[in-house]
Amino acid sequence: MKPQFQDLDSDLDDAATDYIAEAMMMVLQDQGHFDIEMEALVANRAW
Repeated sequence: MKPQFQDLDSDLDDAATDYIAEAMMMVLQDQGHFDIEMEALVANRAW
């Protein structure tokens, strides 16, 4: 099963997409790559 990233958004509903994005950001934040709060990111989401 080969991932097709160009179709990822169309294959996932909004809740799943938000969950995955939040999980990825939390991992990066834990590693020290981001110094922001998840709540602020979600509240001011421009992506």
